[in-house]
Amino acid sequence: MPQFPLGAWLPDKARINLPGLYEATNLVPTGDGYRSIRGPKPLLPLTGSNLSLDTSCRGAFRGRTRAGREFVVAADSSKLYIVGLPQMPDWKDVSGTWRAILELDRVDFALYEDYIIAVSPGQGTHIFDCQATDLASETFTLISAGASRAACVETFKGFTVLGNVSGISEIVPAGQTAEASIHWSAIDDPTSWPTIGTDAALNNQSDFQSLEGDGGRITALCSTGDWLAVLRQRAVFRADYVGGSNIMAFRMADSHRGCISMDAAIAIGGSVYFPSEEGFCRFDGANVTNIGVEQIDRTWRSIVTLTGRDRTSVAHDPETQSIIWSVPEGSGDLASVMFCYRYDIGQWFKIDQAHTCVLTAFGSGGQAVLTSLDDWGSTANITGITTTDPGVVSAVNEFSDGDTVEFSDVGGMTEINGTSATVANRNVSAGTFEIGDTSTGYSDYTSGGLVASGTGTPGLGNYYMDGASTPTLKDTNLDLVGVTAPIDEKLCFFDSSNTLQVFDDQSSYLNGTIETGDYEIPGGSRGILRWIRPVYNGSGSVAVHVAGRSVTTGDVNFRGSVAKPSVGVASVRVGGRYLRTKMTTSGEVKNIQGFDAGVEVSGGRR
Repeated sequence: MPQFPLGAWLPDKARINLPGLYEATNLVPTGDGYRSIRGPKPLLPLTGSNLSLDTSCRGAFRGRTRAGREFVVAADSSKLYIVGLPQMPDWKDVSGTWRAILELDRVDFALYEDYIIAVSPGQGTHIFDCQATDLASETFTLISAGASRAACVETFKGFTVLGNVSGISEIVPAGQTAEASIHWSAIDDPTSWPTIGTDAALNNQSDFQSLEGDGGRITALCSTGDWLAVLRQRAVFRADYVGGSNIMAFRMADSHRGCISMDAAIAIGGSVYFPSEEGFCRFDGANVTNIGVEQIDRTWRSIVTLTGRDRTSVAHDPETQSIIWSVPEGSGDLASVMFCYRYDIGQWFKIDQAHTCVLTAFGSGGQAVLTSLDDWGSTANITGITTTDPGVVSAVNEFSDGDTVEFSDVGGMTEINGTSATVANRNVSAGTFEIGDTSTGYSDYTSGGLVASGTGTPGLGNYYMDGASTPTLKDTNLDLVGVTAPIDEKLCFFDSSNTLQVFDDQSSYLNGTIETGDYEIPGGSRGILRWIRPVYNGSGSVAVHVAGRSVTTGDVNFRGSVAKPSVGVASVRVGGRYLRTKMTTSGEVKNIQGFDAGVEVSGGRR
């Protein structure tokens, strides 16, 4: 254990004897230290003519079709684009009837089975069919004359839910908006929007709901799978599907905190995280709690602008178990800072990287694994498994009787994960098939899961990454052998040139910075800092910077950096009543835990 361990990033606290760090930039907290972050590189090695969006990204979404095809859909100020589906190896303009959006508006996306839904204020709700017969010619079209216009969209329990709506006379007069209202489709059919209040609407469970109170407009909809969070500017509601004539039940969970930024909320692990007027919050379905108070909230509020709030974007980084919020500082589209919350250990950090939008997308592989492309099968998302003999799996699929399938990520019935079964009695219309006896030895199914056929790993539609340091896009229709490890999820962003980047460069790391608060010499004495030894491992390097001052109002002037020598100790000399250390990293630092230091106090040693 180092003499001076590194604590959490706490820029909101006073600098004197700070029980943590004043700065933690481009380094991920590990629980007992910090480690480096891989540098960015283009996510897709696009080879066509459309290598980037035309203008700044106004919204993006990563999804997977029922057949296992990964894609990214994105919007700029006037167009909608898709990459990753068959016949779409680079950005394809699929705008169709979509129109240009206003300067401060953003675009929100959702996926229902193989349909992508896109919304933005002032636009009709649009839809794209990922399984269209002529996919090369498919574009976004108006979803239905009965669907509201909306600012946000989510899928929940078989419904497509629209929030902050306008444009439907049965809901709100023409030319007005119902900013605190939601409108949802017929169950299991995002293309069906019966007239509100009719028998057709009731029979198909479609309806409209205005929320109580003065919580402002709806800014985000987030489904955890079990329940739906409806976030307003100053209120949080929970919605549950109850069926019958009530359809949905709504309960206000908080009447003064809400999501202040459009589409800046995210659901992770049964909770929803969002920025409020007070700071960053977590909603667990019952209560709202602050997660940034006395840590980073004041710092965040001092950076983000009023116009920048509605240009905030959010993403999940599964690798670091972190939630990433962009922080637009000015009036333009470009942001330079990402605030990051590692939710498993409750610590914050910061990434300095110019960007316009963050999102979670598929990675580019990793270490190569030999797999025959001919062995690749299809995948399907599981919605249910019975405990009967034979067991019945509910999953819309493209399997055939006799196929061998493997199960993964199943909730509840965890005993089935990693096991194989043979498909029998596939029912296409019901979306089911039978497997072996699951009546004994298996827990009840609760949620999620993936079932895959074949021995290969599903790839990027009909394409995959070859895993090289400069990967290339391969066509799986070719008779090739040699594919990458399973596609994983990575933190991505659109850069200032509107190109999609991923923090996954195998050969470079971001330069990191750690800065402590002021260590006050006990008893009001002066001290002289004579040496520092950073405690870390990895192939990278750590440079040391030190500063001292006699009064708290004095200037902080760091002495020139002193690289850690081979003996592990950096010789320094700085004096004062208040001493401060800054360490900068380059290359891969796997875990910097803190530092040992030699401080001479009033003629003695400490």
